[in-house]
Amino acid sequence: MRYVKAGQYEKMMELFQQMQQAGMSPNRFTFLPALNACASLQAIEKGRCVHEEIVQSGYESDVIVGSSLIDMYAKCGSMEDAHSFQQDAHTECHLLDFYDSGICEMWGS
Repeated sequence: MRYVKAGQYEKMMELFQQMQQAGMSPNRFTFLPALNACASLQAIEKGRCVHEEIVQSGYESDVIVGSSLIDMYAKCGSMEDAHSFQQDAHTECHLLDFYDSGICEMWGS
């Protein structure tokens, strides 16, 4: 997390990959900075890979992780993916608060 706070997004992603290669399973607290790094780098393909891992790990319905996924897709310029995820999210009711906070303005809604 400190790498993200320091703006060292590439280093964060490198450590995330090393952790996985070492056989460690990511959790909510490692997915969040990885998504933040992908959003900051506008690395949508890496973000999609992280999203896939989130689904496999069962964290997709976590409200904070779900909000971070929407944020990552939006910052990467994929409003369609952000909206699609929100539509499919098990946490849809809770994620609406995230949308109300300003992301809808990006769509002009």
